[in-house]
Amino acid sequence: MKANVETCLGLFEVTFSSKGLVSVVFPNGENERMLPNDLEFPSKEDFELWLGITSRALRNFMEGIEPSELPPFDLSLGTPFQQEVWNKLLEIQWGEVWTYARLGRELGKPNGARAAGSACGANPIPVLIPCHRVLSSSGGLCGFTAGLPWKQRLLELEGAWLPLKSASAA
Repeated sequence: MKANVETCLGLFEVTFSSKGLVSVVFPNGENERMLPNDLEFPSKEDFELWLGITSRALRNFMEGIEPSELPPFDLSLGTPFQQEVWNKLLEIQWGEVWTYARLGRELGKPNGARAAGSACGANPIPVLIPCHRVLSSSGGLCGFTAGLPWKQRLLELEGAWLPLKSASAA
């Protein structure tokens, strides 16, 4: 079941299954994915409850306020490894950033930076499952399904990323 959530930074599309939030699509639609046609719909009560929680969380986030509550997530469309990565991303605190290498190490896979990065790129619930908080080993922005400007904006909203000063401004 789909719905739109209006925020100060645009209209996000959210989709729920009977298990919880299954997808968040940015206003630019760049991270839209095909979802199975056979998703079980939530009950009307669950849908309304989860939509309210999701709407508050996205609106707060887009205003630079850490969400106090998240809806249940349905991660069942991911592989077991992707689900493991997405759950690990939830451990990265508001305003904190990790590198893909650290994410790999945290997963017990010291050489797993690329695999972890790939799983981040497949994250169907960006923003609320904070794949934007993962940076390259050099500490720079790289890879984000909605585009690097969105990644930088999300980090700035958390106070976690300041644009690099140009050499002439240094």
